[in-house]
Amino acid sequence: MESVHIPSEFESCIGKTDPHLTLAEHTQHVIEEAASLLEVGYSKKYRQITGQDLGRLLISAALMHDAGKTANRWQDCADAGRLQEVGMRHEIASVLLARSQFGRYLWPEQEVAILAHHEKLSYRTAGRFRDAEEFEPVWKRLRRLENQAAGFEDALRKRHRFSTVRGLLSMADRRASQRESGRAPADVVPFSYEFPSEYDTKRKVQQTAEQLPKVAALRAETGSGKTDAALLWAKAQGANRVIFAMPTRFTATSLAEDVGGGLYHSAAKEKIDAARLQASDRFLLPVVVTTVDQVLLALTGRTEKQHMRFANLADSVVVMDEIDAYDDFVQGNIQVLSQALSTIEVPHLAMSATLPSSFVDDLLSAEVSLADATQGSDAFAVRSVREVGKEQTPVPDAVEEAERAIIYANTVDRAISYYRSLEREDKALYHSKFTRPDRSRIEDRILEMLSEGGSGGVAVMTQVGEMSLNVTCDVMVTDLCPIDRLAQRTGRMKRYANKDGTGEDSASEDGALYVMHPTDYPAPYGKYLRSEGRWQRSEALAKSANLIEEGQRLTKTDLKEMSEEVYADGVSLGPQARRNARRLREEEVQGNWLIQPSDGSDDTASGEWKSRNIQGRSTVIVGEPPLAVGWAEFRRLQLQRGVSVMTYKLDQAQEKTVSIGGDDRQVPWTDQYERETGLQL
Repeated sequence: MESVHIPSEFESCIGKTDPHLTLAEHTQHVIEEAASLLEVGYSKKYRQITGQDLGRLLISAALMHDAGKTANRWQDCADAGRLQEVGMRHEIASVLLARSQFGRYLWPEQEVAILAHHEKLSYRTAGRFRDAEEFEPVWKRLRRLENQAAGFEDALRKRHRFSTVRGLLSMADRRASQRESGRAPADVVPFSYEFPSEYDTKRKVQQTAEQLPKVAALRAETGSGKTDAALLWAKAQGANRVIFAMPTRFTATSLAEDVGGGLYHSAAKEKIDAARLQASDRFLLPVVVTTVDQVLLALTGRTEKQHMRFANLADSVVVMDEIDAYDDFVQGNIQVLSQALSTIEVPHLAMSATLPSSFVDDLLSAEVSLADATQGSDAFAVRSVREVGKEQTPVPDAVEEAERAIIYANTVDRAISYYRSLEREDKALYHSKFTRPDRSRIEDRILEMLSEGGSGGVAVMTQVGEMSLNVTCDVMVTDLCPIDRLAQRTGRMKRYANKDGTGEDSASEDGALYVMHPTDYPAPYGKYLRSEGRWQRSEALAKSANLIEEGQRLTKTDLKEMSEEVYADGVSLGPQARRNARRLREEEVQGNWLIQPSDGSDDTASGEWKSRNIQGRSTVIVGEPPLAVGWAEFRRLQLQRGVSVMTYKLDQAQEKTVSIGGDDRQVPWTDQYERETGLQL
């Protein structure tokens, strides 16, 4: 970094009061943090797209970011310990004084970065620009700038141009403040990857991935080594950072543990330390594992955090795993995401075990040929297909006798019924209606039983166990589900039969599959027709039911071909999904590219746009809550003892008035909970 001359006036001015630092000291710290961030990347791509020198823009912005603190009013209040009485935003003063007092011309990117570095560049705080007459022209410049975006792609390019400087300055200021307070921020290093030395050769999927283009789609069976394949692809793209976008918190947590990456989703506070959490939350670590919801939020510009995320997203590659696991609502969002990533030249890879070729054309913005690395002749035998009623959960004798078995139920109620039908003791139940500590305990128990070299037993699971647990079995019972979900479930059968890493399957007895077909209750793969008083199966479930027959011997290749048949028509967005995708494009990306909205929130379902079509859900607390808590403590209470339920089920819970941060709130709670079987509402 070139030496930067800090104005002599900064030496005698207070920069921070706790700890006490001169303005020169704090400014120097922020400049150093900004320079360290630039060492990770950003500059090459920024110049490539904008033609500008990011280093000069950022370091000059860091130099002037707190220049407004030299104002007499700010210094007097700081000296007297009464900063709450300043009555002015020093960020706005910094923009004005940079030119009038320090002779520094600020480019628009620098002005925006300085104005935003304390998260106050919002319509909600617009009144701050009217605190003094000289502030009003600054606000008018911002409004004119905001109105210059001409459509979706132009808004994204402008967002990249401004959010990169803006996000990096905010991160540099935060990291400097952390160090000044004695709290070391997470180390920031570029992505690097070496293929594991214990493998003699790369599998087909990994060799294929290394040759894929910047926008690509990859299909390979469960357990084939897709994670290493994705990392090899990222390395081939020269990635500074890899962001894995996963379907659920469960899959994100599982993958983060496998790759050692930074984890961020709504429950991540339980998993990693505060410094890594904040860095992962901003997509700053070299490998970030999160949900697709959080990546979508980075497009919105609702809060300053999303501008920091966008700066890092634009300098990353993105891997969207299990991309066929979503409904049409999320698929509409993914279409917009792929268009956005292509616009800002972010390489992205879509992966799945059963990704239909029709989905590739519909979901990805570029013309992409699906790379198919499916291989293996290992098979399972469909021992029976049995029609059952809503509450019928028969357990075949083979499950009671098997060393390892898995039962997949389509609903929590059916999972509990299967579990209670089992006579053996070495069993575990896993679904979404457990508290997070109990869920973690059960995950550990299942891994002890069914991971490679495990002790054996039976796991009864719902869809949350389809992708998040690295387990295996010889015998499986499953409720009928769409063929792509069946491929995920049966991918857990005989998972470690192939030990040599070559992709050639060693000889072993076929796995045994027993299919239960709940004919009158297809939930969640269907909808209830109130006018007719009956359930209607989804088209994918109906087609899949016609393909699965007793006596079949099916391989992974068979399931892939069946998936192609079931989803031959590709992605079809319903009216709600189309409206929601349009809101993401027009209201979020185009509307919020510069100034945060007045109702800015990091909620995935605030405003009109939603990341998922999840309606009518609430959190119920297990066990009676205390009479009074702070907001941080209440959030921990929700994380540790909260369970998400459909709102209509709250009439079975109790309510208690709890003072949360001084505000009285009605909090639903219940004692209808067992550690073995979960919530009983």
